[in-house]
This record gives sequence, C-alpha cells and structure tokens, in this order.
Amino acid sequence: MKKIICAVLAAVLLVSTLAFAACGGGNSATTLLVYGWGDQDSLPVFNELIEDFNETIGAETGYEAKFVVENTNYETLLETAISGDRGPDVFFVKDQYFKKWVKLGFAEPLDSYVTENTGLNDMWESAVSRFRYTVSNNTSTADSPLYGLPLDNSTTALYYNKTALEAVGVIVISCDEENVTDEFAQQFNAEHGTSLTATDLRRGFYRDNPVSDGYWMMPADGETMVFNNRIPMSWDEIEDLARILTKSAEYNPASPTDFGYYTEWWFNYGFSVGGDCIEDTTGDGDWTFTLGDDAANYIVNEGCEIDGHSYAAGDFVSHNDKHSLANDASAANALVSEGKISELPSTREAFSRFVNLSQTAERGGIEVSPTTTGVTGSGQQKSGFFANQKVALLVDYSYNAAAIRRLVGDTFEWDVAPLPMYKDYNADGTVRVAGKEAGHSSSSALAISTKSNKKDIAFRFIEYWTGVEGQSVVAASGFNVPNQSSLLDTYYASVSSPANMRVFAEAAEVQTPGDWWYMPDKLWIDSWAQALNQKVRNNSGMTLDEFFAQFNASTLDSELAKYKEN
Repeated sequence: MKKIICAVLAAVLLVSTLAFAACGGGNSATTLLVYGWGDQDSLPVFNELIEDFNETIGAETGYEAKFVVENTNYETLLETAISGDRGPDVFFVKDQYFKKWVKLGFAEPLDSYVTENTGLNDMWESAVSRFRYTVSNNTSTADSPLYGLPLDNSTTALYYNKTALEAVGVIVISCDEENVTDEFAQQFNAEHGTSLTATDLRRGFYRDNPVSDGYWMMPADGETMVFNNRIPMSWDEIEDLARILTKSAEYNPASPTDFGYYTEWWFNYGFSVGGDCIEDTTGDGDWTFTLGDDAANYIVNEGCEIDGHSYAAGDFVSHNDKHSLANDASAANALVSEGKISELPSTREAFSRFVNLSQTAERGGIEVSPTTTGVTGSGQQKSGFFANQKVALLVDYSYNAAAIRRLVGDTFEWDVAPLPMYKDYNADGTVRVAGKEAGHSSSSALAISTKSNKKDIAFRFIEYWTGVEGQSVVAASGFNVPNQSSLLDTYYASVSSPANMRVFAEAAEVQTPGDWWYMPDKLWIDSWAQALNQKVRNNSGMTLDEFFAQFNASTLDSELAKYKEN
C-alpha cells in the first residue's frame, strides 16, 4: 500500500510540475526558471547557489532564479516542457542526453556569449569538450559549437577497504612515484623489517611471490605485500590482490570480503591501451564498431611518421594506422625494434581481461568479481555492496564518496586509489612498457533553452554557477570535483575522507565520457550491452567468443551509420 501511495504521489507531482512548466508557471518577465535535479548531498549546494545568485547578480539585474527539481522523471519533464510553449530558461543536461537534446533543438549555442571572463581556460578540457557537437556529421571536435558549460565532473577511481587489506597482511602506503627514492625505501625497511628496493615500492601492488606465467598462490606466512594508493596497479597486480581478497576455496577462505574486485565498466581497460568500442575512420562521423578488434595497439616512444601521419611521444597510434601496421609486419617490426613504438594489447584482449573478472574458470575467467546479477540481486547499489564489505576493491564515481562515507561510518577504514592500467615489467621490476592512465567520468552541464527570451541573463547565471565564484561553493562542500582547477586546494580540505581525494581531481585530467555519450541515443548500445551484462558476464548462455561472433563491425556499422545526417 505504501508503494502504491508513493507511486500515485510521484505521478501527481510530475503532472503538477509539467503543468507548471507548460503554463510558464513562475516564469514571469523577471523570473529565470531553472530545471535540474539534486540529492541529499548536491541539493543543499545547488540551493545555496540559487540563493547566492539571487542575492547578487539577481538583485543587481532585477531577476530571480527559481529552481524546479525533478529526480525521478527529469528527462520526461524537460522534453515535455521545452516541446511545449515555454519551459525553462536554463536546464541541467547529463552528457548522455546532451547530443539528443541538441539534435531536438533544445539547447542554444553558447559560443557567441563566451568571453575571456567565462572561465573556460580553468575548466577541465575533458569536461568542456564533451559539450561540443556538430549535428550534421555527428562529431565532437574543438571546432564544434559549444552548447553547455559543465556544472560538475564526476570522475571514477578505485575505492578500497583499507581494513580488509591490512587484515590479509598488506601494508598500505601513500607515496607519489617520484618520491619513492632509495632513501624512502630505507625508511620503509627500517619501519617494517623488510628489504625492499625503491623499484619494488614503485608498484601499485608489490608482493614477494606474484603471479608467474599464470600460476598463482596464496601469500606465504610472513610474505611482504605493499599497496601504494598513489600509483596505479597493473592488470596483473589488481587481479593478484583481488584473489587474496576473494573468499573461496580456490583463493582465500579466510578473506574478510566475499569478492576482491568489482567494476561494471570496461573503459579503463580499453582506453589504457588506446582502444575503444567505436572509432571514426574518416574524422567525418563514419563510425565502426571496434570492441572486438584484435589488431595490436601501439604507444609512441619517439616522434615518428606512420602511413603519412606524424606522431609525438606518448601518442597512441590511430585505429587506421595500427591496421596499416597489422598489414605490414616488416614496418611494424622495424618501428618496434628501433624503439619508436611499443606494442600494447589489442582492444579485444583488454576487454577480455575485464570480462574475465567474473567469468568461471571453465570460461577462462578468474572469478574475483560478482556477476552483474550478484550485485543487483543483492538489493544494493555498488556503494552498498562495498559498504557491507561484500567487495574490497570497487570502481565508482567521485560523487558517491559522500554516500559511502555515510554508509561505512566507522565500520572500517577506506580510501581511494587510481584506476588500474596496463603495465608490463622487466625481470628487474622496472616497467618495460605501459599504456596510459585512463577511464571515464560523468559530467553534467548547464544549457540555455532555445525558447528562452532571457538568454543574456541566463548565460550570466551559467557563468556564475560554473565560474570561480559558484564553484567555490561546490569545492567547499566536497560532494564533487569542482570544474575550476584553481579551487582544488579548497576541495581537498573540504572533507577528511577519503584522504587521497587528489585521485579524483587527477583523474579529471585524463578521463573521457562513457560510450553512452558517443551517439545521440543509446539504441546502438542496448542490444550488445544487454547480451554482455545479462549473458556473458553472468556466465549464462553466451561466451565472449559467441558474443563477438554476433556483435561486430559487420552487424553494427549499419546502425552507427544512421546517426550521420545526409
């Protein structure tokens, strides 16, 4: 009965809100109507920003911002309102809906409003760039029109249960790689009675007897293990640590957590080696599905030219050029032997490492992660799964830190670390070849409705909210990474946990949108994502090879082509 009453009240609220919007309720000549959302962590911040605007710029100009909040049916509210007579002047837009709403004509281009005072230069480029879009060929480049300014940048990081790590004998440290010197190693050894080198301590996770040629063993009594939350773990290292923290007969029956590691996203695996699920083969919106691409990826060590294209050190070789090298083994071998490029795993291999986390041994997996239904079937969100010590290592957003802080309380110690990345080591423990730190973030923006007749004051509102003044409130709250990098010290000082909050901001430098942002809708994703999550990752009805046999360029490229306008 309570559920029925709540559903009815929610429906009444939505209808009332839609009626308010359609009739222009509260949207007088001096009212600036703002549509958005907010939870118990963000809403107090948003309300404060509304109030501050009204007391300053609003009082100066004679306008008052009114905030319409809708958390359950926001997409419906926004589309119904703007499709009607008026709707909002300013609205929140998630990056996943951004291109759809631009194509529908909802958002006003902002380029003509932007000035040197807008604060773009101090915003994370990784966030700003995702709100640029060229509708005609479905591309987002530096020259594409700008339709929104980011109100947040929620990055992903590795949450870890420090208490659980220490319970299985892992020493947890926090030291930047450049500061892990011989002197640091000497101090560490004096404190812990060990004999490690600086090279040993420059790993994300070190143990005396790591996985060797695929063979894994439980740590011996007294074996030294060290986790450094300032250095990304390699794929091998996080799998090693995850095994130690997985409660099973095969791994560690005494583990304090049921599973070692859970991530629902493949992005940091593929992106770390320069791969992706789709690639624009012409730069003009001609997309091809590449998640199963088995051609080797390459990273550039020294400036060189490949197939007429120039590369600088640190670049990944493009999709087209890596396939040129795949077809010309002598050219690829020459570049590798000269040290100009290094070979990395293919996109398919990177994706397989992600999938294998929850796969059974019969399917070639290692079963250190719960299946997708293992999490959703528990009745918990990922953060609850972590807080209840079902999993020791969790990839999640920065905005969930506040929820985890509440849920964990003083039950155990926890913190965050960088996402794992691809690394391969020499025999002496130095890095032989590595990809890049990578991953995805989620960002929302403020946009101006094309139907607003208050566009100038609407942009002043957006400038205030996304500029230094407004973002100072966001930074001081600690609920998310501010979009102004000059405010990071305020952000770091805002809360006491996680102690390693720098990870969230550092991730903003390198993280890009998830695949839901690539096209104006997710229809091209839905078919293969459902099969992946419900069958492959659940060890039910489809192997990864069967998945790629069904979902590949020949079956999906025609769907991708529909997004490019003729």
